[in-house]
Amino acid sequence: MKTRHLIAALLVTAVVPAFAGLEFMTKTSDARGTVATAKGLVDGPKAKIEFVSGRSGPGMQKGNDRLSQDGGKTIYVVNPQGQSYMKLDVDKVAATAGQFMNAAKGFMNMTVSNPKIETLSDERGPKMHGYKTRHIKKRTSYTMTTSVFGRKDVTSISREDELWVTDDLKDTGMQVWSKQRSVKTGHAEIDKVIEAEAAKLDGVPLKSASVTTTKKGNGAEDVTTLTNE
Repeated sequence: MKTRHLIAALLVTAVVPAFAGLEFMTKTSDARGTVATAKGLVDGPKAKIEFVSGRSGPGMQKGNDRLSQDGGKTIYVVNPQGQSYMKLDVDKVAATAGQFMNAAKGFMNMTVSNPKIETLSDERGPKMHGYKTRHIKKRTSYTMTTSVFGRKDVTSISREDELWVTDDLKDTGMQVWSKQRSVKTGHAEIDKVIEAEAAKLDGVPLKSASVTTTKKGNGAEDVTTLTNE
């Protein structure tokens, strides 16, 4: 019963005020079509993100909600149908992954070399949904070398991001959807990757498109495209 009451309280305090604020829909797609859709309700620091279809990460399955009352500092993942919830602690999850990788050293090792972030362009963009934007292009690249029981694989990774970002949306609750954080795992090589891929952006991306190219050794390149709007 306590679980039900807490979920009800979270829904009421996080959702009802949001209808007086900003309401939006997002769509994530790849080369084959739509991957996931979500609905957002935001008012000041309060936010609810409802995952309508698809799956794009842990706690982002269809039917799940992300709720926050403090601008994303504390986030709860709620499953209304299963009447369950959990506090989303990104730093704790990252630290656990780092501990596992550190413990596995000796039979599984990973090194990252030449991490590089380039800003290719940063210019005034078009208006989107009535908001002015900055049009930004970035390139992130690095080489990852993994060794499992002595078998070594070298992978080159390059990602180009094109973003249309606005700083007109001041509600801190938007960070529940848009905030990209650089967390620390405690594993030096993993942290290099996270730091290289963490986008340092001021504002909210109204649209983003990424092209990731991965190549193992002298093998063929694998190209993945992803768009969010």
